[in-house]
Amino acid sequence: MWSRFLLFLFVSGDVLAGPNPRPLVKTEVKEGRFFQLGKPYFAKGCNYWYGSLLAAQDDAVSKRRLSSELDFLKKQGIQNLRVFVAFEGDQDSSYPYRVIPGIQSKPRVFNETLMRGLDRLLHELWVRDMQAILVLSNNWEWSGGFGQYLEWAGVSGVLPKEAGWNWNEYCTWISKFYSNQECLDNYTNSMKALVSRKSSVDDLYMNQHPAIFAWELANEPRPMRPEARNDYVNWVKTTARLVQRLDSVHLITIGVEGSIGTLQDLNLFEEIHQIHEIDFCTIHLWPKTWNWYNDSNAAVQDSTLKKTEQYIAQHVLVCERLNKPLIIEEFGMQRDGHSLSFEATTVQRDKYYQFVLNCVRKYKVAGFHFWGFAGVPETVPGYLADPPQEERGLYSVSQDDQSTWEVIRNFKWR
Repeated sequence: MWSRFLLFLFVSGDVLAGPNPRPLVKTEVKEGRFFQLGKPYFAKGCNYWYGSLLAAQDDAVSKRRLSSELDFLKKQGIQNLRVFVAFEGDQDSSYPYRVIPGIQSKPRVFNETLMRGLDRLLHELWVRDMQAILVLSNNWEWSGGFGQYLEWAGVSGVLPKEAGWNWNEYCTWISKFYSNQECLDNYTNSMKALVSRKSSVDDLYMNQHPAIFAWELANEPRPMRPEARNDYVNWVKTTARLVQRLDSVHLITIGVEGSIGTLQDLNLFEEIHQIHEIDFCTIHLWPKTWNWYNDSNAAVQDSTLKKTEQYIAQHVLVCERLNKPLIIEEFGMQRDGHSLSFEATTVQRDKYYQFVLNCVRKYKVAGFHFWGFAGVPETVPGYLADPPQEERGLYSVSQDDQSTWEVIRNFKWR
């Protein structure tokens, strides 16, 4: 019932030039695991949210950076990236803590240069035998997201870091996305434009592209308010069914953080993931944001690790009942002493990463994406793993963080 095959077209060698292009891939979800070519597949990866934006840059430095970063990731055993592909809003936005320009500058108006960046990124992944989960919007403001759709629909609110911002009022505002028909129509149009797109590089439609592992409905979509619960569930169900009608071969997931993102209700997490079109489950782990340790103490405490394992274990039980895979698609930890400098040590980060990966193995989790990759510090005046609303360097893992990469590289999932 939960199986889904990804069948891709053969492409002639003169279309794709590069090492080890993969012309045919089958991915199956069966018995709570991923399978490719009849063998168990583990989604070992990282968050690379800016990948399509970097690939859209036409200068020589950006092209070298993209190639270098992907080659580096491949050498570390990373083969599955989580990439944001729908950035809403234009360059005239007065809110400074967001990604600009957006792929969708206004409702139904798309930046073809940035769309071509997605095409180029997928091509570069394909020739490296890598794949990506493509994220179709965002609950949070830093990429435009649901708040931008509400603004376009004339439903205004106050964004974080603006004067007068209030968390409760922000939750009420974002929760209106799920019941506003104009927002839903504009989101659906954006989703269709991406899922139905034909690559300008490979001449393949997205529903045939071997570099796509899955579509994700949004980053951390939350109902935000109990009153929005039914509309939220209906949005997941309706959107997932539409994505599957447009692309019957790629996997689909929601992108939630776990019960923390579903009104602290594990039953709601299970309800939305038992929807037939949802192929696998996700959780995120943010011990600093969720107050799982004393922020005045830079050391990872035993209580932090205990809460982390409990959170993983309780969601694994849900996934076992659903017979669907689980990916821990976000987890992060700052550098020692809460430093933002790339020169700072990463002892505590490495400790936390190692613990999470031990839990991945212990509970037979089907994949992970740490947050996040930031390339070589000397070449990143622009994009880092930290989105615009966060301090630069907060959760970024650079290529020079050798001890962190040793933890990741040495991970064996079986």
